[in-house]
Amino acid sequence: MKDEAEFKRLLVKGCIKRGAHAERHEDRYGVGRLDLAIKFPRYPHVLAEGKLVPHQSFAPTLAQWENGSRYIKAGGTAALIAWDPKTEQMYIHEWGRTAKKETSFTLPGVDDAEAFEAWLLAREVIP
Repeated sequence: MKDEAEFKRLLVKGCIKRGAHAERHEDRYGVGRLDLAIKFPRYPHVLAEGKLVPHQSFAPTLAQWENGSRYIKAGGTAALIAWDPKTEQMYIHEWGRTAKKETSFTLPGVDDAEAFEAWLLAREVIP
């Protein structure tokens, strides 16, 4: 079974293959720092927090929440990403204090990078 770091590595690799700039930030001493930075051509730069979530709800820590909220206030885009360890399905949610899989964007049958790009398109079409 994949661990959280593997899901993040694969998303970054897939985004890069699709022409994006993507980085995975892993700094256990960087309290509140969000895990991922992703920038696809023609879409906004996104900072995202990724979680491995075997249940329905997921959320950033308080420090992550504050960091993401400051980023949004400065004009950036932040998102929450969850992966179900059993199904390996990715779920993307607009930045929030809490999120649920059932209200998240998901696109079964495609790789995570393609799903992320589709989420960006959906946000543009349906603000």
